[in-house]
Amino acid sequence: MTTIMLRPDLKTSGGEIHDILLNGRYAGNMTLVYRERDRIGGAVQLDRASMTESDKREVVQFVRNYIQDLILAVRAVDCDVVVTNSAYDHIIATSRDEAGRWKEMDDAEDYDLLADAEEDEDAYEDVAGFDADEYEPLGDEDADNLDHIEMRTPAGRKAAYYELVVVNETRNKIEYHVYDQEMEWLAEAVFSTHGTDCFGEIRFMFLPGEDEIEAVTDLIVSDFDEDEIDTFDIRVLHAGEELERIELTHEDLADDDAYEEDAAMRDDESDYTVTLARDDGDMLTYEIYNQRHGGLPIGTATVDIANRQLSGFIDFRDPVEEEEREIVATLLMRELDKEKEYKSLNLSVMHENVKIDELLFETDPVH
Repeated sequence: MTTIMLRPDLKTSGGEIHDILLNGRYAGNMTLVYRERDRIGGAVQLDRASMTESDKREVVQFVRNYIQDLILAVRAVDCDVVVTNSAYDHIIATSRDEAGRWKEMDDAEDYDLLADAEEDEDAYEDVAGFDADEYEPLGDEDADNLDHIEMRTPAGRKAAYYELVVVNETRNKIEYHVYDQEMEWLAEAVFSTHGTDCFGEIRFMFLPGEDEIEAVTDLIVSDFDEDEIDTFDIRVLHAGEELERIELTHEDLADDDAYEEDAAMRDDESDYTVTLARDDGDMLTYEIYNQRHGGLPIGTATVDIANRQLSGFIDFRDPVEEEEREIVATLLMRELDKEKEYKSLNLSVMHENVKIDELLFETDPVH
């Protein structure tokens, strides 16, 4: 059975870039930009060498469905996405230190795609045009007359030796740095414990492979006492985008009813992401995302952290149920745990500048 998925590479409030994976292997790239209630534009570049004709049809249909969902999410009036299917040739990128890739640039005239398109109108045989009322099928173009971009895999790092260094530790939170044997900084991690549950994030300085993710995760998990921690919920990030979510549990909890309820709650939480968007010292602003609603935030949260009794508000774009508000508030508390220790958090829940709920959370006192 063919498995197709999108791996986020970059996402902003007005655009996103994804790697297209076919059976776990790189098969192309999708770049989309959009303005809410206006339009969507972009390009899908498929690697002809990595797929058969039947694979290509499945990938195109998968991408088409994703774009249609995004049209509905941002309420776009129209959409134009160019699809190409060809072998890759070159890469244009920043230095490896900044993005984990090598820089390779030829003369500017070799990459003048606009000039090529003006001189050869047949270069684009098929363009995917979408609007909110009528979806045209995605197609592909014969890109023989175009220059292409090739994704080049950076030199792999061997996971044989990693060193874990504790850089900060408080009552229920610990921060790590991870280094390789040349003492190059590979990742940072922040973990917090709530009872027997442990939540954390691993932020890689480069785009890691599965072996590297597994090795770093195992190293950090091994630092905790298995008799004190029952579950781990770990988000793996690169450049602010979530690559993977890892949940680890003890086998003897598999039939535990309370654990089943917690697992169901974590499944709901996995749909949501709370990301720090602005830091003004004592005032923090977070953007709230729901993957079912595309790439635009569903709301914002602003919190005053000037003292240990935190206060703030969550402003949702659309009405949300009580359970969703509590999930978002819980995720927000985990993000605030990374900033400072606090006694309580008071949140006003808003919709269209009208208060619809009030939430109060208190942390357990230290005895």
